[in-house]
Amino acid sequence: MFDYIDNIITAFIGLVFGVAIYICTRKLDEWKHKRNYSKLGVVIMDSLLEEVRTGLDIIKNNQCGPPPKNSWDGMKTIPDEVMLIIFDFPEKIKQKSKFNCKDIRSHCKNYFEHITEDWNKNIQYYQGETEEVKKMLEQTKSLLEKNF
Repeated sequence: MFDYIDNIITAFIGLVFGVAIYICTRKLDEWKHKRNYSKLGVVIMDSLLEEVRTGLDIIKNNQCGPPPKNSWDGMKTIPDEVMLIIFDFPEKIKQKSKFNCKDIRSHCKNYFEHITEDWNKNIQYYQGETEEVKKMLEQTKSLLEKNF
């Protein structure tokens, strides 16, 4: 009879350890994916920032020719997995821009599809908006870097 109880206890302990190992492995896998998508997000932010900085220089110096926009490929430029990480940013983060990081797709779309096309119509306004997009991208990049 005691062997039967010992077997049940041993099986229960094995089950508990199995579940604990499964949960830990699953969390580790989630952490790795989040870290990798954060790295991807940083690379994307760097690419977008490079073009926004170049565009800002063109706007500030009244150079001829539109600001570059080759990095922008519509809303799919920033993958959903990266957006999910951005949505997880704490609400109480002090924004460095008047634009919220969580609205990054919308503001990048406005910059790359509207400002780069009409940049010479209202230079003062677009320069200010471009500065805000740049600040938002820099802050998003900084917050993504903290994930790895």
